[in-house]
Amino acid sequence: MKLNEVIYLEEDKYKIKILSGEDIGDINDLCNRAEDYFLMVDKKLPDENTSMELLKDIPPSKTLEDKFLLGVYSYSDNKLIAIVDILRDFHKAGEWMIGLLLLDKEKRKIGLGRAIQSFIEEWVKEQGGSTLKIGVLEINNKAMEFWCKTGYKEYKRVNMEFGGVDEVVIAMEKRLSL
Repeated sequence: MKLNEVIYLEEDKYKIKILSGEDIGDINDLCNRAEDYFLMVDKKLPDENTSMELLKDIPPSKTLEDKFLLGVYSYSDNKLIAIVDILRDFHKAGEWMIGLLLLDKEKRKIGLGRAIQSFIEEWVKEQGGSTLKIGVLEINNKAMEFWCKTGYKEYKRVNMEFGGVDEVVIAMEKRLSL
């Protein structure tokens, strides 16, 4: 599987590409259409800094070469409908971390998240990855349900601050079959 190839979900077609600063308007639009996520996590609506943070934010031990912000576009109207933020070799070689899977509110509950997750698994395996990890806020029941259904298992819980509020983050992982 390659980036920019067309993937199919039922009768709809989507393409996935690496996002850059040239896509900032598309990223802003999607963040505004998924404001419920930002209200839950950041306790505020997304603003003009949100998109730039998605493009540039990395842990101190990583470089931008290790970060991929993937955009999923509707093939018919070229509209950004999902984002995947992912880091290569996070904590150790072969372990990739999904920092965010964000879907347009109108595109949830139609199987798109699963299609994207399947694409990511295959793509990461092709890049030499053996494990995918994600941190899910305990209060985000819908996300927990999704990640559990796609085969992720909890391996620890961590307390972190989001929007000035202490939250429990459930660390999950999935070992990829080769």
